[in-house]
Amino acid sequence: MKVLALVAVAISVLMFGRMVTHAGDTQFDDAYMTLRYAKNFLAGHGLAWDPGGEQTLGTTSILHCAILAAARSSLPDMPDADVLKLSSAGAGLLAVLLMAIGCARASRSEHLHGATLIWGGLLCPLILFNGMFRYHCLTGMDTTLGMACNALLIGVALRAAYRGTVAAIVPAVIAGYLAYLARPDSGLYVALFPALAIFFIGPRENRIRRVLIFWGAMGGVLIADAFAKILVFGDPFPLSFYMKSHAFKTGYAGISSWNAASYFMLFVGTMIPFICTGLVLVERRNARLLLPFLIPLALTLAYSFTTVQVMGFRARFYAPSIPFVIMAAAMLLDDQTANGEYTFRVHPMLMRLTAALLVIVCIPIAGYHFTTRYTAAVHEPIDLVDTSTYYRRDASADAPQLEWWDSITEVAAIARRLPADATMAMTELGLVSASAPELTIIDPTGLHDRYFAHHGFSATVFLDREPDLIWMPHPHYVTMLRSLLESERFWAEYEVYSDMLNFGMAVRKSSPHAGVIHTLIHRTWARVYPALDARSYRATRIPAPTTP
Repeated sequence: MKVLALVAVAISVLMFGRMVTHAGDTQFDDAYMTLRYAKNFLAGHGLAWDPGGEQTLGTTSILHCAILAAARSSLPDMPDADVLKLSSAGAGLLAVLLMAIGCARASRSEHLHGATLIWGGLLCPLILFNGMFRYHCLTGMDTTLGMACNALLIGVALRAAYRGTVAAIVPAVIAGYLAYLARPDSGLYVALFPALAIFFIGPRENRIRRVLIFWGAMGGVLIADAFAKILVFGDPFPLSFYMKSHAFKTGYAGISSWNAASYFMLFVGTMIPFICTGLVLVERRNARLLLPFLIPLALTLAYSFTTVQVMGFRARFYAPSIPFVIMAAAMLLDDQTANGEYTFRVHPMLMRLTAALLVIVCIPIAGYHFTTRYTAAVHEPIDLVDTSTYYRRDASADAPQLEWWDSITEVAAIARRLPADATMAMTELGLVSASAPELTIIDPTGLHDRYFAHHGFSATVFLDREPDLIWMPHPHYVTMLRSLLESERFWAEYEVYSDMLNFGMAVRKSSPHAGVIHTLIHRTWARVYPALDARSYRATRIPAPTTP
């Protein structure tokens, strides 16, 4: 058994490593934002978005930022994209290891207790060859770190529950805080899972007292964390918490691109093997094992529907919950094999197998109807801005559209050549910001700007900051783009190159760097659009009609 498990682990890890080493650079733009924070931290600016700027809680994961800073410092010659890939892939492997260790330590079966290798042989093939998991191991985001910390939380909390001592609660509090630092949206897991495990799984004696002790300790840590963040950053939560709510994103056409229902169904579909395992193995006597997993899991998944899941590719906001599904199924498997008590009963087993088969058949159908109805109920279509009503130009046709990542790399190349004291502004700012960490970069979306996060976009405030170069907002930011195009001040102060690098570029006429910027723009234009004349794409405002 151990030999087979070792072979399964070795093959899975080797194939996973081969996939990682042959994968290209990550094109997950948001990943580079945290790397900018890490670079500024290493440069002595603290956790600041801009060099010398205010401390900003713009990174969702402080723990991920710390890991990137350590990797960037230890591997100074490694390309940024490789640092990001290493962080996600390493955290992914750590997540699998922690799930195997957690299952082994929490197992009650004489065959599975302490058998980390056997659990690894079961989990490695199922997880490391999973398409959704492999995708998140290459993004450079904190997704797999969230998985790893949640796996650690489960393992430590189960151990604390089984031991039934107050001293065992301390590691659970520490693991909970790490999970919170990795992904603050794991807060419900942190608050509920250890307490429910103590109540439903641990010894019945003094269980309420131990639950209250855990809540008191964990609550104290989280309250202290909130006060510390308010003192340092002015906010207890990452800025994305404020700017990604449905109410705040009114006028954001991209909401229809990030469908929480379709991502949820992708997550459920990916977890089918473990869901079906649970259906086959669950009985009335062991259902209590599921409650600590299912209650916070259901609440966390429900909470995910309240936010706009920007860049939520491959169920990114649901993926950190993977350990709760996998380890719940593992605990049922362990329970059924504990002490050899499991006996095969034909009728109940046939019913469970039938239920599992129905799940496999019905989930795609249910998912289609659920997603369709959710989309119709929540995602009201928002018309994009018709720029032809705001400006005219000599060119009769639009400039060719570049691939999304190609346009970002072109802007990043411009940013790297700007003077260090220049100021840029844009909405697609991940790679660009990490490529030029010395630049001041204005984020009008509010992910890294406290004013815009709390008050929404204001063209007046934006222009008061006098960005030297603006890469115009993505068309999905309808309200933001319309506010700029309707501003007389914007047209008076900026020279606009429509369509350049897909969204258009605007240069502040009075900028001390205007000459350098124009040179960079014309060189870039000549390389990207060799058959087109940049002058014919200079936009002139169409005056708004006057009301008689």
